[in-house]
Amino acid sequence: MLGPLLYVLYTAELELIVARHGLRLHMYADDCQVYLSTSVEDVPLTVSKFASCVADINAWLSACRFQLNAAKTQLLWLGSSQLVDRVDCHDVLVLGTRVAISYTARDLGVVIDRELSLAAHVTPAPTSSPIVVRECH
Repeated sequence: MLGPLLYVLYTAELELIVARHGLRLHMYADDCQVYLSTSVEDVPLTVSKFASCVADINAWLSACRFQLNAAKTQLLWLGSSQLVDRVDCHDVLVLGTRVAISYTARDLGVVIDRELSLAAHVTPAPTSSPIVVRECH
């Protein structure tokens, strides 16, 4: 039982780092999500805050002998289609790696899209399910 307690104590610093940048953190097991709300006009400032936060997280991880994998980083603008279409930011520089803004992302097994419609999650389901055809008499 000491494992989960040590993990919580160990990762407590991560929440402080994210809060220092005015962002929010959601953690589930070993998955971390940093998020914030912004207006379309403040997107450049938001991207700058996010990049600075990720750099500080990376420095903390490096001090703990871990490494942030920028290739596994996903970025997603969420909102109505009218608002998201107005955002003029299609990629973000994360630790020297250009990360493209995604239209969908998997979150705890659920595929969400930028409009939070769940269409990307529901649509592929029939193609991945086995089809059973029975003859009825």
